[in-house]
Amino acid sequence: MSGEEAQSPRGATVTDERQSRAAPQPGCLVVGVGASAGGLGAFEEFFTHMPPHPSAPGGGMAFVIVQHLAPDHASLLPELLAKYTRMPVRQVATETPVAPDHVYVIPPDAALTIKGGILRVESPPIEPHTRRASIDGFFRSLAADQGGNAVCILFSGAGTDGTLGLQAVKEYGGMAMAQTPESAQYDSLLRSAIATGLVDHILPVARMPAKLIEYATYLTARRETPGAEDLRQEAGNALSTIHTLLRRHTGHDFSQYKESTIIRRLRRRMQALQLDAVDTYVTRLRQDSTELAFLFKDLLIGVTHFFRDAEAFAVLAEQVIPQLFADKGADGQIRVCVAGCATGEEAYSLAMLLCEHMDRLDSAPRVQVFATDIDDRAVETARRGCYPAGIAEYVTAERLERFFVKQDTTYQVKKELRELCIFSVHSFIKDPPFLRLDLLSCRNVLIYLGPILQQKLLPLFHYAIRPGGYLFLGPSEALSGRDDLFRTLDQKHRIFQKKEVVPRPRVEFPLADGQLLPSRRLDGLRHTASEAQDIGTLAQRAILQDYAPAGVVLTAQGEVVYFSGRTGHYLEPPAGAPNVNIFNMAREGLRLPLRTALHQAVTRGERVMHEQILVKTNGDVQPITLIVQPLTTKPDVEVTLYLVIFQEVGPARSLTHTEAEATAPSPEDEHIRRLEGKLQATEARLRSTIEEMETANEELQSTNEEFQSTNEELETSKEELQSLNEGLETVNAELRRKVEDLNHANSDLQNLLNSTQIATLFLDSELRIRSFTATTRAIMRLTPSDVARPIADFAQRFIGADLVTEAQTVLGTLATRERYVRMQDANTRYLMRVLPYRTVENRIDGVVIAFLDVTDLKDAEEAAHAAQVYAESLVATIREPLVVLDATLRVRTANHAFHHTFHIAPEDTEHALLYDLSNGSWNIPDLRHLLEEVLQRNEVFADFEVTHDFPAIGRKTMLLNARLVKNQPDQEALILLAIEDISERKQAETELTRQMREVERVNEELQQFSRIVSHDLNEPLRTMTTFVTLLASRYQGTLDATAQEYMAFVTDAAQRMQQMITDLLAYTRMSGPTEAFTAVDGEALLTQVLTELRDTLAEAKAEVTHDPLPTMQGDETRLGRVFQNLMSNAVKFRGQEPPRIHVSAQRDGPRWRFCVRDNGIGIDPDQAKRLFQVFQRLHARREYPGTGI
Repeated sequence: MSGEEAQSPRGATVTDERQSRAAPQPGCLVVGVGASAGGLGAFEEFFTHMPPHPSAPGGGMAFVIVQHLAPDHASLLPELLAKYTRMPVRQVATETPVAPDHVYVIPPDAALTIKGGILRVESPPIEPHTRRASIDGFFRSLAADQGGNAVCILFSGAGTDGTLGLQAVKEYGGMAMAQTPESAQYDSLLRSAIATGLVDHILPVARMPAKLIEYATYLTARRETPGAEDLRQEAGNALSTIHTLLRRHTGHDFSQYKESTIIRRLRRRMQALQLDAVDTYVTRLRQDSTELAFLFKDLLIGVTHFFRDAEAFAVLAEQVIPQLFADKGADGQIRVCVAGCATGEEAYSLAMLLCEHMDRLDSAPRVQVFATDIDDRAVETARRGCYPAGIAEYVTAERLERFFVKQDTTYQVKKELRELCIFSVHSFIKDPPFLRLDLLSCRNVLIYLGPILQQKLLPLFHYAIRPGGYLFLGPSEALSGRDDLFRTLDQKHRIFQKKEVVPRPRVEFPLADGQLLPSRRLDGLRHTASEAQDIGTLAQRAILQDYAPAGVVLTAQGEVVYFSGRTGHYLEPPAGAPNVNIFNMAREGLRLPLRTALHQAVTRGERVMHEQILVKTNGDVQPITLIVQPLTTKPDVEVTLYLVIFQEVGPARSLTHTEAEATAPSPEDEHIRRLEGKLQATEARLRSTIEEMETANEELQSTNEEFQSTNEELETSKEELQSLNEGLETVNAELRRKVEDLNHANSDLQNLLNSTQIATLFLDSELRIRSFTATTRAIMRLTPSDVARPIADFAQRFIGADLVTEAQTVLGTLATRERYVRMQDANTRYLMRVLPYRTVENRIDGVVIAFLDVTDLKDAEEAAHAAQVYAESLVATIREPLVVLDATLRVRTANHAFHHTFHIAPEDTEHALLYDLSNGSWNIPDLRHLLEEVLQRNEVFADFEVTHDFPAIGRKTMLLNARLVKNQPDQEALILLAIEDISERKQAETELTRQMREVERVNEELQQFSRIVSHDLNEPLRTMTTFVTLLASRYQGTLDATAQEYMAFVTDAAQRMQQMITDLLAYTRMSGPTEAFTAVDGEALLTQVLTELRDTLAEAKAEVTHDPLPTMQGDETRLGRVFQNLMSNAVKFRGQEPPRIHVSAQRDGPRWRFCVRDNGIGIDPDQAKRLFQVFQRLHARREYPGTGI
């Protein structure tokens, strides 16, 4: 692109509209990670420090690994990376959608692209074992597909792959990171990318994850902030300040650059620095000149490559290039200018088209291609003509062979093509244009300029192009209404031809506004008078200190900011508008040396001196020494100035005298004439020698061409070997990791075999011992020296199996065999398992014999079997019916009593649903409820009574008892159902209940009778007693002894009858219904009884003791009568000694047992039962009174 201030995206064909479509959308960041040799360690370190879910609030991150892999070797990269991250790692298939928090790995021998968020695997464009630009290809597709959501990272590697792709990512607004070269095993890939100046962050691998997450978080926050329009409003006057800072630092004015593009580039730099406010960024620019350089570089960002828009170049080659050579012979000249050449790809592309057409001509005119740009670093790159290997994607193999020399990982432009092109730092806004141009290519420049500047540029282009010349613009550019200047040859490809216009259009130059003229007037209109005085004083001090001659102070672009001394001998203002560019003012003989010296001083940063420079001044020639040196300025001045000194060497000589001296005869002419004869002879011999040398030279040239051909073949072989070496490096790293993993796995396997204590023997296909575990030594009595011995050489130590026969059978059938064996000299038993030995390729290569000690297991099985037999015997001998059900209520087993009682055959019982037995007779609702609900919750129920009518056996009443049997949590539950037939007992209970009711009725009648009899007997008894008493009292003393004795008999009989009636009534009450039980305090009850009997006890001198008595539930009245009766009997039936009575109580289950012990006459055990019969006595009434009730 031309060197104008506004043309930063050099060679780019992405318009503002395309960039808008590629703008980042909210969502997942897609991080492309590229590496070559030495990249595996960087991958591992990167993912070790990357969190398992690096999701930002805006949607997270997905990682795509593009590694140079050996095309004919399966990659272990996914498996290796999976050990360093918990994110899913997968190798990309044909079409794989990208998902956040996932890692995707390129497959071997494939090219990877992304479109619409879907990764696509494509066939590689070149043959195996040659260098491929797989990283460039993916980065370019990533940039086009994801725009601002794209991130590219480069790790260790050789070559230049990734450099072009990184430029594309930056063009579309993405972010770029690179590993520090010092920390990489191979750094050429990194240095190539860093040299572009586009890498945002150069960091050690361990710090990249944190920076990446920080960047993602910033993007999420920025998406919620105002857009470009709001940023423009926020910027306000800051844009003019930024323009001023850039103009002071670079000498280029961006004020007429499109504001939208400025805003976009400004946002990009703020995004890289993670700044939110424009004012903050302006402050950063004021304080950091490095950031000014970065901003300037970012404004110059553009993606260009050879033959960009190949269709347009094809049309140019077909329709325009032949016309340039028309009517021009060998003495003619073709001048082509490429404005905005960037790193030279477009200029060299045009030069190749010109060379290819020249090859078809017998005699071709002289061709010169002028290529200009304002970026001095880009121009230096173009001058070197060295490009990454990725250009092979855009340049055909024929052109690569014709115009380039392969050098390791780069392509070098050949001298033939390089000599056609002249590269220079030039701005067509402020610098004079190249004139008499046959073709002017200014592609993708006008789209970044404001409309006013575009209108000014087109007349300038018209002025620079010769009549009938051509203008080549970018696909998104137009003539902006100046169709009067150019006619359209191809509208689609923007090819135009100059029209002859009368009158000629007015050309303004320089093109900047008045306030911008000159564009670097640092000490003019933009600086105050005091600043100008400071610069002048500084320059004069330096001049007076070291030199006396005249000099000037100028910028790196050649704009004079201060004059010192008499400079008129060397500088002369040109005609036209004021111009302070020193190259325009330099006198004849000074311009070229001055330009060369200034360029050397700027690039080297040191003092430059050129001697014996002849400058024509007013008819004279003045020899001078030209000195250019950097000038140190004040710290607050950001622009580097240069001091130019014109130091005269001797007096000036007139041009006439000099010419006369040149034509005057020399005193030695005579001698010269004498030598002429000898010279002619010498010339003849020389011509003969030259002819011989030319013949030899042709032979040498032929030999050289053969050597060159051989060298190219060797270069190709070297390239293939280097590519193969990179693949082998990657494979080597993967294999080293695999060997480490295998070592760990082998150790784990060894420890596993040792920890299981399972004897394992490995035999080869010939049944020779391959290896064995430590436990096998004790069983087989093996030693390490037995390896490789046939197993048949060892004596058999097992009963029930032959190892050789078993192994041969397995080798023949490939089926696993198991057998229980017993040691000959011990009771130890093993489960011997023989199975084929399969390799990872599923090839049979022997057998594996494992011995599992099952002695305890077999003992347990035998014990369990014995227990099962015992349990089944018990079940069979139980008289009650017993059924075992499974969890689905199907009968597992039933005993003989069940089959006999319910008349069900055994074959109709087992595995049948309980409810289906006897044609559904067992489908009892109550039983179903118990089994399906109650049992599942309670695990047991007991004595549940069920009455049911069975068709075969009639009505039965049963007691059901069930229990859920489940020994282990994972064991199937069984239900044990016991059935007791209580039909007869229920009938007996019914009969007993009936009899009890009858007894109660009779008892009730008896009590009623007793009450009636008591009343009827007591009344005449009391009358008789009363009259007997009256007779005794009236006739006391008058009756004889016999009458008195009879009276006594009557009185005694009446009293006894009275006592009998009283006891009978008490007995009747005892047999009646009881009161409700209440809590009875035993201690208090005994105390109350003793109180009532105190006179009787005192009279008999009785001693009563007792143990602590409990509180119990009972009828307090009747319990009192019991204690009273027992105490009274103890006093009545005493012996010769005073009565000693002791009361105690003892717990008997839910009841209390009371005991009253005394020292009386006792009871004959044979007569004990009679004591509790009514009216029964063991003694005569005369011995012990009482009724016997």
